[in-house]
Parts: sequence; structure tokens; C-alpha cells
Amino acid sequence: METINGNLTNSTLVPIDFSENSMYALDCAAAIASALNENNKITLLHIIESGSFEPVREVGEINPDTNSHDALAIEGAINRLHKIAGEHNKGNIEYSFIVASGKA
Repeated sequence: METINGNLTNSTLVPIDFSENSMYALDCAAAIASALNENNKITLLHIIESGSFEPVREVGEINPDTNSHDALAIEGAINRLHKIAGEHNKGNIEYSFIVASGKA
């Protein structure tokens, strides 16, 4: 499976809206990923509905032409995703991130 800016082969995609339910879904995905030796990759996806920008994986990838409101929202979301990944890391899970605009 090819993606926007990279390869997510054998990665479990977990949508995150920072709600309690999405954290529970991440807990379940992390438990499954840590039990599987061949699939220990999780991609956290966050959608910003009010934004209009290309998908971003890391803060350094924010397009300089992105308006400041969207850029701050992207940076905040990526920072929160990094924190969540650290809190849910079972030791053998590789996390990646995507922040995109659109309808959740």
C-alpha cells in the first residue's frame, strides 16, 4: 500500500481524534502490534476539518505557504501524536504520523 509521502506497508492505521474512544482503539492496536513480530508498525492519522493543506508527517514538512492558523494546528496535532505514541509504546512498535485536512 503506497501512501502520500512514503510506504505504509504492513502498518496499522489508527485514526486519532484525541477522544477516549480513539485512545482505546490505539490501546487495542498497540496490543495487537506488539504481539505480532511481522507487523509492529502503527500509523496515527489525525484529520483537521477546518484546514486546507497537503498531508503532513512531521513538523518540518509543513509547507511554508500554509496559512499560520493551519500551520499551528498541524504542529500542535503532530506534537500531541508524538506524545500519545510515547505513552502507548510497548517497546517494539514503530510509530508514524499523518495530519491531513478533510472531513473526519
